[in-house]
Amino acid sequence: MGYTQASLPSIKGKSGIRGLSWLLAAEMLVRMKLRVRVTPNARRSECIGWEEDPQVGRVLRVRVAAPPTEGKANAALRDFLAASLGLSKSQVLLEKGDTSRLKTFTVPDDAKLPP
Repeated sequence: MGYTQASLPSIKGKSGIRGLSWLLAAEMLVRMKLRVRVTPNARRSECIGWEEDPQVGRVLRVRVAAPPTEGKANAALRDFLAASLGLSKSQVLLEKGDTSRLKTFTVPDDAKLPP
């Protein structure tokens, strides 16, 4: 794990996904999307649980102690999710929602999600 598009050479004809090597495309197929609604500036970082969101469906509610400035809350959320799911920080990738409270992360498909 830990591959990036820049670190792998593109192999023409081996990828059905534009510009990605076949190895990166295969790695992305075994990942799942995790939608998270984050509340920054909390007293402590904690997982609240699952709830239904009218816009995107089921989301994981998480509070983080970091402020929402200069990416501190995003980094704290990624670190908290990695620790909670038993993953390394590099396995938890922020896909969407850099400046939003509703974020989409990609994690390995075999990650143990909270109940």
